[in-house]
Amino acid sequence: MNLHILKQYIKIPILKLFSLIGLGFGRYFDKDLNKKEIHEILIFCLGGIGDNIRLFPVIRALHEAFPHASFTILIDSANKEFFKLFPGPFFKFIYFNMYKEHKRLLVKILFSISLRKYRFDLIYNPHRGVGMTEGTIMSAVIGAPYRIGFTENGSGFLYTTKIEFKRDLSILKQNIGLLKEAGITTNNPDIEIVIPKEDILFAKD
Repeated sequence: MNLHILKQYIKIPILKLFSLIGLGFGRYFDKDLNKKEIHEILIFCLGGIGDNIRLFPVIRALHEAFPHASFTILIDSANKEFFKLFPGPFFKFIYFNMYKEHKRLLVKILFSISLRKYRFDLIYNPHRGVGMTEGTIMSAVIGAPYRIGFTENGSGFLYTTKIEFKRDLSILKQNIGLLKEAGITTNNPDIEIVIPKEDILFAKD
């Protein structure tokens, strides 16, 4: 049995079943965020450049809300350099490639189990569209007691703080909306970037 058949007859039905369960039981996972318990934060940044840059205000807002917390970014190694544009880096990186070595659901789950050793208290995962259900499963398996993310037709039901993703609304506003739902506000929702001096010099040369 090849991988395509396995995906068609096993993986996809299982993920659809998860979404159906979420429609009925998602509210039972809801949990108010206790800010005093947040010391280790993991942020999923697995999108492209456009998606990741729209997370800059979220990262800044989380840092303002939890200035003494330790921050870790889950990211494709190819996008690490992009975060040089973020003003004031204060985070560590964990590398994850969902299109290559971490493509299979079982591999994703095993990878998530390996992250339990970091004892994350809060996960912010803005994953949406294809793979949303896998994203919420990963967040739950990692074991953080507080998990923030989108839901759509029940697919993000394992998050403890969630809002329904709207395809006709600004993604940046919805990213901020996730924080607001968790009781985290920001006075500056704008995207701010800093161009490193060495890159400016390189461009001039």
